[in-house]
Amino acid sequence: MESSPKLRFIQASINDYPTIQNMARFYVYDRSGYMGWECPDNGMFECIDFKHYFENSEEKAFLIKVDNELAGFVLLDKTHLIEQVDWNIGEFFILAKFQRKGIGSDVVRKIFQQFPGKWSIAVMPENLKALGFWRKIIQEVSGGKYTEIFKTEEELKTSENPEPDAMTIFIFTPMRKQTRVIRHTNEFDAMIAPRQPPLKSIQQLLHERYSEAKTVFWAGSVAKGEGNCASDLDLIIVYEHLPNAYREAFIYDGWPIDAFVHDLDTLQYFCKKLEASDGRPALIQMILDGHEILAPSKIGEEVKKIARITLETGPYGWSQAQIDKERFLITDILDDIKFPKNREEQITSAVHLFEPLIQFYFRAQQKWAASGKALIRLFKADNPDLAAEFNKSFESLFQTDDISGIEKVVQKILAPHGGFLWNGFRSDAPSEWKVLDEEKILQELKLREPIFHHPEKFGKTKEDIENQMCDEFWEVGASGNIYTRQDVIETLLERYNDQNYQDIWETSDFKVTQIAPDNYLLTYNLIQNHSRHTRRSIIWRKVNGRWKILYHQGTVIDGGGV
Repeated sequence: MESSPKLRFIQASINDYPTIQNMARFYVYDRSGYMGWECPDNGMFECIDFKHYFENSEEKAFLIKVDNELAGFVLLDKTHLIEQVDWNIGEFFILAKFQRKGIGSDVVRKIFQQFPGKWSIAVMPENLKALGFWRKIIQEVSGGKYTEIFKTEEELKTSENPEPDAMTIFIFTPMRKQTRVIRHTNEFDAMIAPRQPPLKSIQQLLHERYSEAKTVFWAGSVAKGEGNCASDLDLIIVYEHLPNAYREAFIYDGWPIDAFVHDLDTLQYFCKKLEASDGRPALIQMILDGHEILAPSKIGEEVKKIARITLETGPYGWSQAQIDKERFLITDILDDIKFPKNREEQITSAVHLFEPLIQFYFRAQQKWAASGKALIRLFKADNPDLAAEFNKSFESLFQTDDISGIEKVVQKILAPHGGFLWNGFRSDAPSEWKVLDEEKILQELKLREPIFHHPEKFGKTKEDIENQMCDEFWEVGASGNIYTRQDVIETLLERYNDQNYQDIWETSDFKVTQIAPDNYLLTYNLIQNHSRHTRRSIIWRKVNGRWKILYHQGTVIDGGGV
């Protein structure tokens, strides 16, 4: 039976320097394939000088042998391009004969075990084979906890290195005990498969899928250099015009993509209406913290302006009624924690309290909040002492059943706004919160029509007339002329004060349609003075339980008079 080849990992001495330099010519030749370098006229690629790895005590060189045959080399240093590390793989080379046999993976596992600490590896983005190799092995040895970031030539330029190459850089700490994990093929494997640097993938995606976009912002953990193997690429994509905003998620080029697609109108609605009301500026922060991918444009500047002004303005403030409602709910959950039926219900109640309590802290002060993991980070930044007490109180409950800490921290957060609230609490639902029968609404509105022809019911003073109208009221007459709220008020006051005015009319064919919450379109036929026949269209709005007219139009029916 044939024995398996023996892998040896040998520290090199200065005597081995010529051997590594000779292999380095093959190393440069391999790189020429993906870098597109031309072969020199003399047929010999210029060799990189690795002598400093033998002269510097903080750098190390190793020969790789399979049985007694040279198989490659590994060169280690302490170079750091992003943050301080204990070790960096400066150069790593496996001869072609020994590639794709698991030898490289076994070598680096031995290296990481022999030299514990934080590591970095920088790979040229053009070297797709190496990127795939390092992603796979780093995912394994770090348990998936690593940072991958792409840095351009400009970002890496220093006085010591004025002409650097762009690099994809990995930062990670190998686990002390490493196990090889064999996964089934699934979507996650597709995400961690060999892939291009994120910026290159994004640029390719924009060309293929969003070519008409006017501006694009790249945000999220990968953009910040804090991503791991499963992190997605968050993109805010803005067009000149769209029928509606939408969000879509998909895998592209090995990267999970989370795309938020808008035009300026939908973006303003999401920022100034939805996020300002909700108090969580997720889209706003992605724009302000993100990288603008396309060339600067007017739309790009407008997008940043919308986000900046909305953030500076702050979220919608909570009313006292909303604050009281939240105080009541928090007090109620705290009672469930203090007097649980069993341990499981106590833990469930505590989990239910965790996020709403921090949300209350921010929203009751009219401050922007967040959600999920970002919320606790925001809390620590805003009030580190209270956040520490908050975390400790929940840990005490989960670990020792001690609820006193949670009760104290709830009291501290609620105290500036009135403290605990349960006994005597009342919250009235809006009067319009009921299922309304359209037939009932139709009967109510029929009694009001023709509008402004019932002074005996609704009064004839200026105040009476105004009480029947929305502030935004306007009218289109049968002639096509537009009349303002004030025009109609003046006409009605003149009519009501004319003792000779005769009001003869009959109505028919009423129909009502709900067009929005609390807004109804009423249509009917009106015959005035037995001769003038018009079709009326009125929008009625329910405001605090009272009907008010928003819009009125009269259209002469053909043959129905002038």
